[in-house]
Amino acid sequence: MPSSLRTSRNDTEAPYHLRPYIFHGLDLSVNGGQATGDCPFCGASKFTVHVEPGLWRCWVCGGGLESGGGNPLTFIRALHAFAYASNPPGFAAEVASDRRLCGPSTALAWGVCRSPLPPNNWLLPGYGTNGSLDQLYKRTRVMNSRGEWEWLMMPTPGVWTEGKAHALHLPSGDYDPTRSIIYVAEGPWDGMTLWEVAVTYPGWPTSNIVAVPGCNVWRDEWTAMCRNKQVIIMYDSDYPRQQGVHTARAGYDG
Repeated sequence: MPSSLRTSRNDTEAPYHLRPYIFHGLDLSVNGGQATGDCPFCGASKFTVHVEPGLWRCWVCGGGLESGGGNPLTFIRALHAFAYASNPPGFAAEVASDRRLCGPSTALAWGVCRSPLPPNNWLLPGYGTNGSLDQLYKRTRVMNSRGEWEWLMMPTPGVWTEGKAHALHLPSGDYDPTRSIIYVAEGPWDGMTLWEVAVTYPGWPTSNIVAVPGCNVWRDEWTAMCRNKQVIIMYDSDYPRQQGVHTARAGYDG
């Protein structure tokens, strides 16, 4: 008998290679070494994922037809492209109104979109230092250590190994790895706000504006991105953020 992995199930309990798909709301039924469900792109019930390697494809619309099948990385890239192209009217204005930090066009420039899969969470891409989409964050309501509910941007599990789950937030249409000045903001919304100021302020130097997911997140790849560049770290001034600046500077100076 097939077993069903409902979207309400904790994706951390699912087989490792199925976690990216369940995390984004796919309802998969597992039978032996294969999981099946409705395709998020065309709706046909011919979407399959191999349980062990995690390769996917749709046998109707042709999604995931890379050699041997698409992998979790190609899945999140395809999902973001599809979701971004399908943004409902007024969605960017909704984001801007909710966050009250940036305008609708800025949210779109940074790739914010609404997932086509229930419950239609916000999605936000994360990028590698070369500008390629390497991660997809989902706005998720979680309970913090104080027992309070809050919204967090959670990275897709199962795409990268532990320690490499996070990626940079940036405006993909206004990013050039060869630029000599880099502004590093804390969190995507602060990054968007800074970028909005930069593009409208006369005389702002040509630079990359990127945002790390949180103040205590720093990867070796970002250190390499900063070498031989002028780097301006723009984190908040409270104590955890001060520690985050030390983390970033240690990686940069090292």
